[in-house]
Amino acid sequence: MSAAVDRLLELAVAWESTGGLRALSGVAELLVGGADAGVSGLKPLSPSPRPRPEIEARIAELSPQARTLLEHVLDNGGEATTGTARQTVSPADAATPAEELLARGLLLPRGGATV
Repeated sequence: MSAAVDRLLELAVAWESTGGLRALSGVAELLVGGADAGVSGLKPLSPSPRPRPEIEARIAELSPQARTLLEHVLDNGGEATTGTARQTVSPADAATPAEELLARGLLLPRGGATV
């Protein structure tokens, strides 16, 4: 295993951070094999993860529709597209389940329409 980690560091597709070994942005996208091929299981890490009680409180504030959407995203690989959802909206102004999740920081934009 050590040799594999050393090789990833040598190829500059990963680096050692204070939170552990991290893959470069884009690596996870390249490892996705599609619906038929499966996925790598490699997921991007939030740059500043929230404490568990804060996340639980944010989830408790969701509408049933937003909670269902969040569970759907989690059950299907943890990635989704935002469609027409506004990515910078307050929880009070969120008009769709996707906007609720974005406004509460439960889904994070990663570029384009991917969360």
